Amino acid sequence: KILIILRNPIQRAFSEFLMNCSIGTARPPFSSALDLEERDMRAGRFNTYHRYVSAGLYWKQVERYLRVFGRDRVIVLRFEEMQHNFQNFMARIWEFLELPSCPLPDEIKQNTARFPKAERLNNLLEVTGLKELIRREVPQQLKNLAKQLYYRKPPADLKLTEEDKTRLKRIFRPDVAGLSELLGEDLRCWLD
Repeated sequence: KILIILRNPIQRAFSEFLMNCSIGTARPPFSSALDLEERDMRAGRFNTYHRYVSAGLYWKQVERYLRVFGRDRVIVLRFEEMQHNFQNFMARIWEFLELPSCPLPDEIKQNTARFPKAERLNNLLEVTGLKELIRREVPQQLKNLAKQLYYRKPPADLKLTEEDKTRLKRIFRPDVAGLSELLGEDLRCWLD
């Protein structure tokens, strides 16, 4: 059985950009990152690291899973459902997987982007695996202190502008329409 959880493609794109900025592989503004991906896509290049638009084009991806595995073996849920009613969201998953339910927390923890003061150092720690080693081996109290010194507030220019949002709406509109028809669910709210 296959579980697919889809997030609003505009929010997903910007969230990935924030994550890439926080690990030092991208820099503001977001519009420049979108320009770069658009050039890559037109040239037939597929960038596996910065897929702000291409990873959010769900329609054909979901259609392939449904065609190959069958609708009875695939469940498609929305990330927003998980945020709004975690208990119900998980109950649907347990039922689909034919598993007994289990106790769940009342609320889920939000993953917020953090921004290192030294982006290049942060990127080096990520790619070498040292950051994961630190996560596992350093005592929590010391990690908490290090986080206060290591991270800073997000830069002021890290916002989803109305221009970028309008651009993404235009790009995603045909895909959202196709996905809505495929799933029999109106997903135009993603473009509001």
